[in-house]
Amino acid sequence: MEEVGGEEVDTSSYTQFLESMLASATAGVISRILCHPLDTCKARLQNPGSEFTSTLQVFRQTLQQEGLGGLYRGLGTVVSIGTPAFMLYLATYEYAKKLCLSIPALQHDYQFVGHFSAGMAAETASCLIYVPVDVVKERLQVQRRLLNGREIPGSLPMYRGTWHALSTIARQEGLRGVYRGYGATLLSFGPFSAFYFVFYETFKGWGLRHLRLDKAETLPFHMTLASAASAGALASLITNPMDLVRLRLQVQRGSSLPPLTPALHSSPAPFASFPSSTGASWTGVGSPAQVHGAPTAPPSHLPMVKGERVADTAAIVREQYHNTLDGLIKVYNREGFRGLFKGSGARIAFFTPSTMISMTVYDTLKGEIHNLLSC
Repeated sequence: MEEVGGEEVDTSSYTQFLESMLASATAGVISRILCHPLDTCKARLQNPGSEFTSTLQVFRQTLQQEGLGGLYRGLGTVVSIGTPAFMLYLATYEYAKKLCLSIPALQHDYQFVGHFSAGMAAETASCLIYVPVDVVKERLQVQRRLLNGREIPGSLPMYRGTWHALSTIARQEGLRGVYRGYGATLLSFGPFSAFYFVFYETFKGWGLRHLRLDKAETLPFHMTLASAASAGALASLITNPMDLVRLRLQVQRGSSLPPLTPALHSSPAPFASFPSSTGASWTGVGSPAQVHGAPTAPPSHLPMVKGERVADTAAIVREQYHNTLDGLIKVYNREGFRGLFKGSGARIAFFTPSTMISMTVYDTLKGEIHNLLSC
């Protein structure tokens, strides 16, 4: 406590807040830059009607056809807006955890309830920033190869960049468009954050007890790394179905936009094109894009869905989800139990290194900043 202006002020709270802000900002930027290509692969793999079958296939094809820039599509949004969201996320978690664990009933055997609640609170707050970021980022990621004429010769993209996409969505779709999928995002990442911090704090607790360290002490770097990675993998697997529906809810608005405007026109019209599993493109409300004159007959290698060959691959793209529960039911009915976990490998591959890097950097830097400010 220090006396400031004749009043006693708890400066330790300000110091802890500053430590958290600086550490979370640095950790967020580093983890996003390193892991964004995997996030791009995850979004494209989960896209309805995607022709991709594995994360490695998405990575190779995107790198070959679009270069490194294709893998980093949407990164500007994440760095410029996502960093403050990540700062808010961890600051809220630290505050909520401190508040929850001050309750006597949650201080011993039921600490996991406090960690779970704090994780949900952190996601609830940060989603106010994260959702617009995700809406823009994922629409940029699925707006593929438009300028090289591979799919729709002579077409122009609807979104020219991060801020143009955000302003276009806000102007044409309003606040509901910007926050499309907020409920699904919270239902997906809320439980993810809750389970993640339960696992992370539990694993760290095991490590501290194993090394006979006090709770205030810091785990060795490699044990923090292992705790963060394991927690990320487990939490991402459990919540994959919610994430799948969240992505499709955000993208389906784009899949029902008006048709293309050719490049020879003076101004572009709204556009969205999503590749089917056959390599053709589907535009507008999901009807075949007759870009070469007549529609192509369904080839023999159409995908199998629940034991039957799908004659209309646009059906997955065209099918509308009214809400999260409706989406989960429709995915299960059309694609089976395995369909709910489509992209789980990419999700785990993204969240494991992402959470491993972000939380390890965060906890390590927070300790270093604390030592620096204490000097």
